[in-house]
Amino acid sequence: MAQSSNPLLFISIVIPVYNELNTIKSILESVQRQDIRDVKLETIVVDDGSDDGTTEILQSNPHLYDRLILNPVNLSIFLICFYR
Repeated sequence: MAQSSNPLLFISIVIPVYNELNTIKSILESVQRQDIRDVKLETIVVDDGSDDGTTEILQSNPHLYDRLILNPVNLSIFLICFYR
């Protein structure tokens, strides 16, 4: 992601996922293509216990995000947003 070396704004994009095997890679690639002047983007992915191969896709593509949080079991979207 080509971004300013001295950003004026730092934005964290949190992407909660559960069983997104067919879409997660393209979603993260789309986020990586964003180039906003004077903005530093950070991508955080929270995998909520996926059991369809999503976790494996994420782990094999660490260049597509800045931080990966893996929940061993599905906690539901509500708990992901307010649990931490």
